[in-house]
Amino acid sequence: MKRLSALFISIFLLCSCQSSINNSSEPASTAAESTVSVIEIESEPMAESVPQSSAASEVKTKPLSYKEYFSQEREFKTESEPKKYKDYLYFINKNDVSVLYQRELGSDYLCRKNMRSGAVEVILEEPVDSIAVSDSKLLCIVNSKQIIQIDLEGKNRKVIYEAAESISSLRANAELIFFLRNKTVCRMYRPTQTIDEIYHNNDLADYEPLSNVAIKWEKDNPDWLKYYDKTHDSDNAPNIPRKVSSIYNSLTKEEKIIPPAYW
Repeated sequence: MKRLSALFISIFLLCSCQSSINNSSEPASTAAESTVSVIEIESEPMAESVPQSSAASEVKTKPLSYKEYFSQEREFKTESEPKKYKDYLYFINKNDVSVLYQRELGSDYLCRKNMRSGAVEVILEEPVDSIAVSDSKLLCIVNSKQIIQIDLEGKNRKVIYEAAESISSLRANAELIFFLRNKTVCRMYRPTQTIDEIYHNNDLADYEPLSNVAIKWEKDNPDWLKYYDKTHDSDNAPNIPRKVSSIYNSLTKEEKIIPPAYW
C-alpha cells in the first residue's frame, strides 16, 4: 500500500514538472514572435519618413492673392541708400560734394565700391534715380521711365515696369514696389504685377512706405515758406519745421497729421 501511494506521488510530480516545462516554453515562443512583429511595424514608418521629410522641405510657399495680401496691414521692410551687400557698397554717383567719384565715373550712374580693396566701378552707365536691394537683385529706376532688375554685377537686365511719363523715388522689397508719378504714390504688387495709385497730393514732396497699405508723406511747411520768403534765412533761426508730415492708410482711407514733436 505504501509502495502504491509512493508510485502515485511520483507520477503526480512527474506530470506537474512536464506541465511546468510546457507552460514556460509557450510564452518564450510568443515573446519571440511579438518582438519580430514589433520591429517590422516600427521599421515601415521609419523607412517612409525620409522621402516625406525631403518632399516637405522642397515645397515653396505660394504667394498670397492680391485680395488676401491687401486684406490686412503688413509691415513694409526695405533697405535705404546707400546699399551694402556682401563686400560691396552700391550707390548713385550724384553730382554733389558727398560723392568724390563724379568726374571720373559720370553723374547719376550706378556704381559700387569694393569695401575690401576700395576700388570703385560703374555697373550701369545710365541716369539712375533710385535703387533698392531685393532677393540678391538690384532694382532701379533708369532714364526716369523704367524700373529694371539687374544682378549684383549689373547684368541680366529685366524690365519690371515701363512708364509713359517720368517716375521717381523707388522703394521696394520682395513683394512690393512703390514709386512716384505726377505727385502720386503708386504701388505694384509683384506676384500679380498689379499697379495701384494709392495717394495723390499736389504738395507732396517725399514719402516713405510704412506698410503694404500705409505711407508717410511730406510737404513743405507753409509757415517755413512764408518765413523764408521774407528773410531768405536758410539757417532757419527760429527753428520752424521745414516739412509737415502726414500718414495715409489706403485700406481705411484715413489720413492724419503727425505732430512736429514726433518728427
